[in-house]
Amino acid sequence: MGFVALSHSATHAAAAFHPTRPVGIDVEGLRNQLARVAAKFVAPEEQGLDLRGLWGLKEALYKAIGLPGLHFARDLRCSEEPTDASHGLAIFPEGEAHWNRTNVDDQCAVWALLPPPQHLLREPFRWVVTGAESSGKSTWAQDLATRLNLPLVPEGVRQWMVPGEDYTAAEVRKWAQQQAQLEAKRAGNGSAVVDTDRVNFDVWLQVRFGERLDRAAIRASSSSEEAPPEASAPEMDRWYAVLSPLETWEPDPLREAPDYADRLRIESLHRSAVESEEQGVRVGWWEVAQTPLGAEIAATASQNRWPALYLCKAQGCRSERNG
Repeated sequence: MGFVALSHSATHAAAAFHPTRPVGIDVEGLRNQLARVAAKFVAPEEQGLDLRGLWGLKEALYKAIGLPGLHFARDLRCSEEPTDASHGLAIFPEGEAHWNRTNVDDQCAVWALLPPPQHLLREPFRWVVTGAESSGKSTWAQDLATRLNLPLVPEGVRQWMVPGEDYTAAEVRKWAQQQAQLEAKRAGNGSAVVDTDRVNFDVWLQVRFGERLDRAAIRASSSSEEAPPEASAPEMDRWYAVLSPLETWEPDPLREAPDYADRLRIESLHRSAVESEEQGVRVGWWEVAQTPLGAEIAATASQNRWPALYLCKAQGCRSERNG
């Protein structure tokens, strides 16, 4: 068991192995075309650095992280210049990696080593997809549930809310309670993908009425006749994926925030609610992706090309209490 990476050029091949940490490697010969594509992988603060070493470093880091869709210039950064025989730290989303460069004949070889992953995703779990309006959350939730062969807990308010009619804060609280009961009924004690939960209703109350939702009360009332009390959501690992809004507005009779700036503000409220009220901790996608199930989740996010994903795990879950 362990992590393996491979690379080759026209004349050389290289392999890297580490027993416990993700690793990547890249071998580069002399290539003039790197200067022509430099804008695609060189960040502003990296201007003037050795292009061959920089490209090799980012290739190695990309392989180690294993998440499609990372942007070389924006997401992968070098903190020291990768000269002929050097080492240092590289920065990637939610982490730092060690790297080392060496030259063999006319070849440049660079390897990158990530911190040890925590293998965070365990079963059973709830994968909650939330965010502002027109962020694609329902589309991704449906696709993810199908790919993972898990129950989908849909956004029930689309059945309960009447388009075009006004509503009260009391009704939003009632819908939040109904959504929790729907989750308990559909998911029971097992894993599930959840499209919208109490976080969304809390933000909704803040934006529309300047009020907050008593989420502890919602959790307490989440059992139903069809599901035993132990099916309550806080009893298992609860992951929150907050999606950034799409710039394109898709009109919908139930949507109320056509302005992109408003949707960005609502997204920030979702992130704050997840971290503060759920006592959550932000985690990196690369850590989740170290398990087969997590890798599939990360792959579907990349394939759907969401603008950004903010991943947070609620604290006090079953697996944490059991050590």
